[in-house]
Amino acid sequence: MNPCQSNKDPYIVIFPITSDSPASKCVYGMVSAGSFLSLVFVMLKLTGHIAWAWWWTISPLWISMTAVCAIPFVFIVVYIVGLIVQGGPKL
Repeated sequence: MNPCQSNKDPYIVIFPITSDSPASKCVYGMVSAGSFLSLVFVMLKLTGHIAWAWWWTISPLWISMTAVCAIPFVFIVVYIVGLIVQGGPKL
């Protein structure tokens, strides 16, 4: 049986790849909530159901991208502040 046609996996097969490992016969992907909402908003905008500016129509993409970029930044800032409070790195 082709592992790409398995009904057990909830993901969509993007394209099959060649490999010796049975676990890596297919590459799977899924659509994020931000991408899905953006797609829905663009369809609604193009069909005239919403009159939002394009900036807000694609807002799920830039809001999720901002969150993904902000999380590591916050961890780095917290780490640096922790080093400063403790008196610097101990060598």
